Amino acid sequence: MRFAVQDSASYVGSILKEELKQANIQLNGTIKLKNKPPNTHKPCKVLAQSFSAPLHDLLHLMFKTSDNLIADTIFRIIFH
Repeated sequence: MRFAVQDSASYVGSILKEELKQANIQLNGTIKLKNKPPNTHKPCKVLAQSFSAPLHDLLHLMFKTSDNLIADTIFRIIFH
């Protein structure tokens, strides 16, 4: 199933809770959800990074196959 995630922080939080439960790891406390790192003067450490294809390639594929997932994701990035 392919779908666009509306609230990525909540989605990742729910997956993390479920994975901890399946691994029999007890969570005492809460998971804090933030879409952006806190505004501090300390540099943040990059834990993971991902890159997509160039925009023109995505648009070509989107128009060729009428892919609503790509269209929705591009729209959210442009108008965020």
